[in-house]
Amino acid sequence: MAFAREGRRWQRALPLSRFPRIALEALGSEGELEVSVTGWVDREGHSFLGLEVVGELTVGCQRCMEPMVWSFHVDNRLMLVPEGRPFPEDELDDDRYDAIEVSARLDLAELAEEEVLLAMPISPRHESCEVPSESDGASRASPFAGLAKLRGSDGQV
Repeated sequence: MAFAREGRRWQRALPLSRFPRIALEALGSEGELEVSVTGWVDREGHSFLGLEVVGELTVGCQRCMEPMVWSFHVDNRLMLVPEGRPFPEDELDDDRYDAIEVSARLDLAELAEEEVLLAMPISPRHESCEVPSESDGASRASPFAGLAKLRGSDGQV
């Protein structure tokens, strides 16, 4: 909270290896994330953080199963709510920020990691790619092909 009250700014280029939960989702730990955090207090006395994270992760395409690069730019505003205090009621109606509960000490790199994980696509896919085929080029018969034979030509079982 003092970070926001004092209007501090924290900016770092952090290696991907610094983020263990992102490492579980990524296909490598090469590269780095550019993290920038700015604190401020609004007119009503609410403490805020502006969090910006920019980077690229290599993830697996869920369609073709090949590696792909996911470029991202997370830019979030977070209202800081002291631990044990209720969240402001208007927080749910205001899309300009999200409220988060914070204790006396907040790990900014861990917060950046959390926001990147929330922004990650559930099922990353290339814009256009093919479903993997059999390695010998032969196509596999559908597991339902046998059922079609049982139905007969008139469609009746």
